[in-house]
Amino acid sequence: MDEKRRILIVDGQAEWQNRLRQAFPDGDYDVEVAGDYYEAACSLDLHKVALIVLDPTVSAGREKAGDAGEVMSLPGILRNFPQLPVIIVTNAEGQARLSRTPDLPPDLPVIRKENWDRIAFTALVRQALSGEQWGPPAPEITPAPAVEHAQMPVPSYAGLTGPLSQRSLGLTGPLITGLVPPPVGSRPGKPRVLIVEENPEWQHTLAQLMDAEGYFWRVASSYDEAMERLGMESYHVVLLDLMLGGTETQEGKGWKLLDNLLATNPKTKVIVASGEASRSDVARLFMRYPIKGFIDKAAFHENELLSLVHEQLGGPALRIQMLGGFRIWRDGKLINNLGDERAETIIKVLLTRRGENVSVDELIECLWPGSEHKTVYAELGASINQARAALEPDMPRPNDSNFILRNGANYTFNFMANVEVDVEQLRHLVGEGRQHERSGDVDGALKDYEAARAIYLGDFLPGDRFAQWAIQERAAAQALYTDALNRMADLYADRGQLDRAIEAAARSLQVDAYIESTYRRLMRYHTCKGDRNTALSVYRTLVKLFSEFFGEEPGDVTQRLREDIEAGRPVVCVEASAVSGEWRIASER
Repeated sequence: MDEKRRILIVDGQAEWQNRLRQAFPDGDYDVEVAGDYYEAACSLDLHKVALIVLDPTVSAGREKAGDAGEVMSLPGILRNFPQLPVIIVTNAEGQARLSRTPDLPPDLPVIRKENWDRIAFTALVRQALSGEQWGPPAPEITPAPAVEHAQMPVPSYAGLTGPLSQRSLGLTGPLITGLVPPPVGSRPGKPRVLIVEENPEWQHTLAQLMDAEGYFWRVASSYDEAMERLGMESYHVVLLDLMLGGTETQEGKGWKLLDNLLATNPKTKVIVASGEASRSDVARLFMRYPIKGFIDKAAFHENELLSLVHEQLGGPALRIQMLGGFRIWRDGKLINNLGDERAETIIKVLLTRRGENVSVDELIECLWPGSEHKTVYAELGASINQARAALEPDMPRPNDSNFILRNGANYTFNFMANVEVDVEQLRHLVGEGRQHERSGDVDGALKDYEAARAIYLGDFLPGDRFAQWAIQERAAAQALYTDALNRMADLYADRGQLDRAIEAAARSLQVDAYIESTYRRLMRYHTCKGDRNTALSVYRTLVKLFSEFFGEEPGDVTQRLREDIEAGRPVVCVEASAVSGEWRIASER
């Protein structure tokens, strides 16, 4: 049976939520309701939605977002989900708000609540879901007076009362040089850069650099345009020239914009450029404002600017401990708060899956076992945003996370980002040690195995010992570590360093007491030291373990070794790497 298409209704009024929901038959659609943009963002982050029915007058819902950063807006939905149909159902206030919002698609369908017609609405829904063009043609609109760039078209909007302001058109129209900004909705997931620059030549130079990097960029040529753009969407980086309004004094528009950014967009990274700033101005910039860099236009180098931008977009460096405890350091500082318990669990689950996709349903089952999934979607979205914000508190919005990425209806932890995980280091070191062994480099192998030993501070996520999603990874880490200890013990034994060999093998048994070959190693090492009694004591411990817990005797290889020791016959001091009959009890029980 085909899965029902999901409809998302975004409306803050209970009366209209019910009215719109009733327009979709239960047997044909799966309808979800969001009361504000924050709830809508959570739903879109979790599900594949076929259609959004939205009233743009809903609140942002920022009080729910907490530290999760900015929430979505109508332009944000259109930009991040360019293929997703949207139908606007609103009142006169909402339609007026739309007329003041730049970058809306010209065929965006708008239905006035005052003229509600369920039959007409249902027909429009069918058109949207079938991929047909929207209903009524755009009305004839008298063109606004010509502006400086007369070649730029004035878009018309179906259902709206008039065109956008001419000032807004300058934000997305071609530059004087002809360079065209990326279309609305293009380059999803790419960094967003706002260039605040009066000089057309510098506009082109900076925009061309950002375009070559594949970034989503916009140009604002004045303080007012920059404020309008910043109020409409978030940016990762703002490239700001202090020469706005013709002055670089601290009363000028460039400084004023810096003050505004600090107050209203503190998470946006700002790189300042100037051709005339004095040394004292530059010193004041770095002392008073958290700017991320300064570019001297008189000595401009493209690579210098790009390096600064890349540095700001790379995200922080994370160091993650999962062995012996769970801790995360961001840029060398311990993160004391990872959000609520569910946000922390989400991070752990994604890390445990080692870059694999984890579906929304899997995450819900980990957090709310046996629950009705529909009832906790919004909570999951909020917890994911908390987790993202805990790792990267300075990102403009949760979807900009460098670490927790969305892939359709799945999430994954980005191990290609600037992240260091102790379990992955353990795997790397043990693998390198084996390579050194195969090439005959014993010193290199021992160095790697000792480094792996230093990393293993305890079992994998000991606080989640009974969590089903952690069991397999815990066993794998244990097996990797004990194998490294046993290999290290044999290398030491082969060099005649029997005390070190005994210590390594004994440590292996402390981690996993059910590896029979480790007992044989200890029997060999003690015998080669001339301590037959201790060697036989090790054997008796093994017999007791087997008989009490498994009701079995040790294997033939082990029993023959015991017979050789009792008879005083010489034994090989190093356990063979592929002894016949070697087996691991825990894997067979």
